[in-house]
Formats: sequence, C-alpha cells, structure tokens
Amino acid sequence: MSDVLTPPPDPEHTAPWPGTHWRWYEAFCAALAALRGYTARLTPSHDFGADVLLYNRPDDTAPVWAVQCKAEARPLGVDAVQAVYAATSFYGANWGIVASPVGFTAAAQELADRLAVLLSIVVPETVETGWQDLPPAGQHRPIPPDLLQPEALYRQAYEVVPVKLAAQYGAAPDQVRHCAIQEGWLGRWRDRWVYRLTGEAVLHRSWLLGGTQRITWTAILDARTGSLIPEARPDEVDPP
Repeated sequence: MSDVLTPPPDPEHTAPWPGTHWRWYEAFCAALAALRGYTARLTPSHDFGADVLLYNRPDDTAPVWAVQCKAEARPLGVDAVQAVYAATSFYGANWGIVASPVGFTAAAQELADRLAVLLSIVVPETVETGWQDLPPAGQHRPIPPDLLQPEALYRQAYEVVPVKLAAQYGAAPDQVRHCAIQEGWLGRWRDRWVYRLTGEAVLHRSWLLGGTQRITWTAILDARTGSLIPEARPDEVDPP
C-alpha cells in the first residue's frame, strides 16, 4: 500500500463525472482524507472491500476507516455497504465509509444505518467544502443529529434512565426530572455497536434529604434496538 497526498491525473480524462476512472476516484478520496489529517493508503487491486485505508497517524498499525470508493453513474446499492462492512473486519478498522458521486439507494441507506456504515457523496466540489462527512483525524465519530431523534433513544432517556437513577440514589422515579441528553457518540462494546450517551437530570428531594440536586448520567444503548445495556460500563466502550 502507498501513501497518497494528492490525486494523480486522470488516465482516462475523457470520462466525465460520474464514471471517471476508478483509480483516479480512489486517489481523489484519499487526497481529501489527507486534508482531514489522515494518513491515507490505497489498497491493492484485490482489496477485500476497501479501496483506501485511513490512519490517524503514519505509524498506526490499524486503520480507523476502511473506505469503499465507487465512481458509478447510478446510485450504489447494498453490495457496496456489505463490502465495506466486511472490510472493516478484515483490516481491523473501526469504521466503514462508502463514497459515491451520485448517491445511494434506499436499501443501501437502510442497511448502512443498521451496520453503522457511513455513506457520503464525494464530488469535485468537495475540494472547496472539504470532506465534511468525514470527522477529522483523532476525533470520535459523533452520533449524527438525526440519530438522536428516534423515539427509542428518547424513551430510554426520559423513561428508563430516570428509573435507574432513582434506584441508584434511593429516590422515587417521579423525583427524577428534566432528564436530557447532552452528548453522544457511537462506539464498540464487545461485539456490537452501542451509543454512549451522557446527560443531566434534576433530583427533587425534600429539604431534609438534601433538597434539589443536579446529577449527571451515562447510558449505554444498543445501536440497533435502542435498548439500554445495564451491564455495560462507560469505560468498556471503545471509541473510534
């Protein structure tokens, strides 16, 4: 594998976007990733599902991201998602991302959500804006704002978490109020993807028992089902 900092000239320059030469598109994505602080390495032609591997530092042995680059003229389907998901395991990467100049089918998007694969549209104009879908090197992969909206997450935050906090502090569930999510990111716990959520709540006690108390909490939720994993500890969740 070789480090790539800038894309080479297109060897088939007559091919327009989308549909440009596949190796040029891979190098283009690698160059954009390098601008985000990654060490980007192209894989050989037999790539086991990843065209580019991204490392936080040049001396890292395991990649952070496995990238599948497809400069096809039609929206990509589930095959690309399945390929990069398998590549994350083969290369020992934390995350998988699929890059396309035209987009993805609804089925691909649904599968990517289930497998925590990131889908990204990468076009020539991305040079101007930067690869915003790709977090800078060395940062956690945050939970996208729309993933903090599903009812399952809020049900856990506003129903289950207060019950757990009440038991922890020896209070009644209705004494735990104003429970809110402040921050969350996607990580690995054992063999599954999980959300590690942190937030605040207010515990209302009688004055004899200490009055009003603001407390912080951390919850680990299964990323697929949104259900609480009580046996998981925050320090056991591996960051990306």
